[in-house]
Amino acid sequence: STVHIYNTDIRPDFDPNTDKRNPLDLVFLIDSTASMIYDINAVKVSAADIMTKIAGTVPDFRVAVVEYRDFNQAPYGEATDYPFLVNTEFTNSEDRVIAAINAIQVGGGGDGPESIYYALRRVIDGTILQGWRSGDVDRVILLMGDAPPHDPEPLTNLTMLDIVQMASQQPEKRIFPVQVRNDRITAAYFRNLAGATGGPMLQVTDANGVVNAILRSIVLIMMGAPSIH
Repeated sequence: STVHIYNTDIRPDFDPNTDKRNPLDLVFLIDSTASMIYDINAVKVSAADIMTKIAGTVPDFRVAVVEYRDFNQAPYGEATDYPFLVNTEFTNSEDRVIAAINAIQVGGGGDGPESIYYALRRVIDGTILQGWRSGDVDRVILLMGDAPPHDPEPLTNLTMLDIVQMASQQPEKRIFPVQVRNDRITAAYFRNLAGATGGPMLQVTDANGVVNAILRSIVLIMMGAPSIH
């Protein structure tokens, strides 16, 4: 499965052996609706490899794992859905992150779009995750899913502009979407979220490319846009 990368601006002079690596606060924000079952299983199988890559690339890291589905009322989602679920708040424990990834259970989904904006708002705020670090830290939300957001979102009335404005407030956060499969509407929203917050967007055609895309994202966090303070 090929990984396509959009909106990235790699620094041509970057040297991974000598360049300073900022501390990293990273949130895995993952669509856990039924259509994501094979993609999430792939991430579970490689969770230890992913954490080894993060720890080896950025020793001063904290990772949180969050799921989203949709609002649990018709016509948006099913009774088993939820718009936001924290599996682990920020932690520097590789084992805790691996356990949180393996705890993800897929199901539900209802209609096509999902509660992405609600989940992003809660993650950007960060209070429920025990807070983002300020200062010279890379703050990244790795958004992985195969469906677009509601826009405007029911119940919250959130729009793309609202989320971009929230992410742009100090301390700023970058959104790195990983789109699974090739829905054009999802691609448009994910690309805009990435471009407006200084992150790249990665697209993979199937579950075989998901882990590679995540690993590429970790490298891009280090090599991409200049650090945001």
